[in-house]
Amino acid sequence: MNGNLLGICNYIYISKKKNTMLSKLPILCSFASSVMLCALFGGCVGCNEWVKTKPVLPETPHNMTGANSIYDDMNSVPPEVTGYSDFYFSSNRNSKGKEFDIVSANSGFLFNKKSKSFLSGTTVNGVVGGNGIGGIGFYKILQLSKLLQVVNTSEYNELGPYGYTKQSSNYGYFKHYLIYSNDDSRTRDMNVKFAYIEGKHEAPYGDRSGVPSILSLKGNVPANLLNSDSNDAYPSIDDVNGIIYFCSDRGGKFQIYQVKYDPSKDLTDELQSTKNKPEAVTSLASQANDKCPFVKGDVMVFVSDREGGSGGFDLYYSLRGENGVWGAPVNFGSAINTSSNEYRPIIDKLPMFTNDLLIFSSNRPGGLGGYDLYFVGIPKHKEN
Repeated sequence: MNGNLLGICNYIYISKKKNTMLSKLPILCSFASSVMLCALFGGCVGCNEWVKTKPVLPETPHNMTGANSIYDDMNSVPPEVTGYSDFYFSSNRNSKGKEFDIVSANSGFLFNKKSKSFLSGTTVNGVVGGNGIGGIGFYKILQLSKLLQVVNTSEYNELGPYGYTKQSSNYGYFKHYLIYSNDDSRTRDMNVKFAYIEGKHEAPYGDRSGVPSILSLKGNVPANLLNSDSNDAYPSIDDVNGIIYFCSDRGGKFQIYQVKYDPSKDLTDELQSTKNKPEAVTSLASQANDKCPFVKGDVMVFVSDREGGSGGFDLYYSLRGENGVWGAPVNFGSAINTSSNEYRPIIDKLPMFTNDLLIFSSNRPGGLGGYDLYFVGIPKHKEN
């Protein structure tokens, strides 16, 4: 089974009484199939109340305060492996404003049924397992495998992390990839690299109380399929259609590119292959710089400093048509974009919510310093 398990917002609690502790109704908002969700909700006391609640994410950007620092915190992407809201992002906090490293964090929301409001919380390198409910968080796997130790360097920049997981049909075996870019080349251009962990859950599926066995670990592997003599960065995998999207300035300015790969084969081999050649996505191209594509279903979000924006880099989205061609880019508008830079957007479709989740970074005024991570609810888009 291929599992592109990207997700955030995993354990959500519904407050039923005004002056009592939040009732322990764990709702797993993972982004697997609806069949899996039904299985998880089967026999769940209070789940009908959850469906009636129809929670909604805020429609104005909120600072992810717990993840941010006085330095630059950006380029997030959430890898979902064991049902916790663990995710990656890039930060130069470790070098006090110099080189960027990839950092892991844990995030979640508390939704109040009565007031229809919520709180969010994020912990960087925090307590394993987040809420301590029924399992082991991916942060623990990072600790065990030392994955980030084979990714981060002391003198170069690691940016644009992307998490991707493939699992066996019984969910016992997994291979988790962290795909990113760094500038350790001779010319200091950004090249796409990847690292991976192979592991095995000894306990039966659904029982995550045990610690998985780490079978192998490898890092700093060039993704030859995407790389050129120029800057190449921000990959995003569409494993349904067998396409990897990324951005590159190989044509003189940054454009969004796509390249075919075979999802049925081992991703390690596919990323190191050069059998297919990347092509520019012409329907999204402009005279300016188009960067940071992220694909979820038939929706792509990206950034551009093209004319008609609010200033600097703005966030845009595009919908893929039935013919497979991406439609004209649409600016997210002044409710999200500012005269400052908005960067590296990612989206997740939350089935139980009335809207979808957008996370991005921005150096707008009012943050903790430099670039900060923000989240906001956006309208759901119909799948083609």
